[in-house]
Amino acid sequence: MAGKMEIYTNRQLNNSNYSWKIRLKDGELSTWLRNSNVHYLFFDGASKSNPKTAGAGGIIYNANGEIQLSYEWGLGSLSNKRVEALALYQGLVQLWKLGIRAAIVLGDSATIISLMVHNRKVSNMILQKTINRCQEIAHQIVDLRFFHVLQSLNKEANICANRACSKPIGSLSCNTTKTHQHLPWPISAWCTDWPAIYCQI
Repeated sequence: MAGKMEIYTNRQLNNSNYSWKIRLKDGELSTWLRNSNVHYLFFDGASKSNPKTAGAGGIIYNANGEIQLSYEWGLGSLSNKRVEALALYQGLVQLWKLGIRAAIVLGDSATIISLMVHNRKVSNMILQKTINRCQEIAHQIVDLRFFHVLQSLNKEANICANRACSKPIGSLSCNTTKTHQHLPWPISAWCTDWPAIYCQI
């Protein structure tokens, strides 16, 4: 039935014909992710008194389930969908800068995940430009799988996003245990130069 939320077991998720919707319990998801033997990114966006104050956040875990990097990004006054897209964008940038070329990406925005999975377009040109940037970076990373999860499975990223709401516009903080590499194309400036990202994305 169209619109029905499916429930998937670990066996179904490991099948090559996976769905982009994950409906597992917290412990089951953690086990599946660790068994995937790749890094994984949880991302989220928060907009308080929508769209007055917004922030993006996320966490990158290594294949052993250990936190490798977390980020919090103050975004000022933006709508929910735009913030979710920027949260994904920043997460992909950090994956690339860490030298990660294969990862699982999880978020609780069905719209944003669906756009990445199905390569669909949206009528909002500003949002579409952000999605385009995400797709550009995703192609550079090469091996990515995108999944939608419920908010209950995205709590840690949500905490980062809500903390980011109190940051000054454009302020980005990253906590990492690994030295970053430089992006090989001009968009490397987007994650540190707020006027550039505000105008270009």
